[in-house]
Amino acid sequence: MTMNTYQSLDALDQLGFFTEDLQVNTAYTNQPLIYDNFNNLTPGDYIKVTLGNGYTSEGIYAFNGDRVCVKETTYFFEKKISYPRGRKQVIQGIEFAEFSEGDKVQILTRNYVPNYQLPQKSEVYPKLVEELKKVPLNERIKTYRRFCDSYPQYEVTWSRLLHDVWGYAIVEVTTPQEVEEMIMTEKNEHGRYYESFVKPFLNYVFENVEPSLRIQYIASCAWSRSWQHPMTKRTTTSVTTFSTTGMLDGVYAKLLAVTDNKKVFNKLFDVWGINFHNVDDFNLEKNCNLLKLVKEGEGLWLNKSLSIGVDTL
Repeated sequence: MTMNTYQSLDALDQLGFFTEDLQVNTAYTNQPLIYDNFNNLTPGDYIKVTLGNGYTSEGIYAFNGDRVCVKETTYFFEKKISYPRGRKQVIQGIEFAEFSEGDKVQILTRNYVPNYQLPQKSEVYPKLVEELKKVPLNERIKTYRRFCDSYPQYEVTWSRLLHDVWGYAIVEVTTPQEVEEMIMTEKNEHGRYYESFVKPFLNYVFENVEPSLRIQYIASCAWSRSWQHPMTKRTTTSVTTFSTTGMLDGVYAKLLAVTDNKKVFNKLFDVWGINFHNVDDFNLEKNCNLLKLVKEGEGLWLNKSLSIGVDTL
């Protein structure tokens, strides 16, 4: 019988089940748990964390730092996990979890891992490349997300690193043929995001722009729309662009730079995402030339450095 088992028993009749007729001093059964100050933690300590919702887990304390989108200090620790892969195989690994002020921690074993070290950042990229190579393109995002669990992915610097290595790794391991096969065989879930008046511009890019330069035109075009709020009668204008930060935008651009198939080219923009911008932040008139005015407040724009000669669409 372990101490943790006894701590989990809440009633004397439960304790009596194991002690039979022995006399038990109730003072010992009601001892409060003693929690440690976060300042006493050192990397390599084996700890038990109790979150504010009562959930508990154990693992090796790693470090503290700034968490993405959180102002207070966050504490990170690694714990062992197992998850199924297929019907029989079980994969063992580690996963980084976290806790913060308001949660509680107990140091179960000090210096459980002497000279504890975080994973080497220099090893992240080659390891990710190898993992992505093992699976087809349509499973690589899922593989990447599972890969990130093995690192303190929500700490600010690690978050940036993992984001950056994905952008390079997915392009390195993916061929244009894989992208074409995926977009042409998988069902399009969202349809076109772009306005109909953008279509002539896309045709222009396919027919007149050197393939290796196409991405510059796609990344530099924008379209604006205006509408009037029915209550305030105030007119609002928004600007939309093709995304350059989506998880698959890099491999879309890779196919864009080589395809000579119009059907494939068009299909790319059925799956390519878009971004919305505040018109004041985007500063259309300063950075772009108007290629096509559809109506007041609505039109197609292109970066000034690229718009020369693209004046009739």
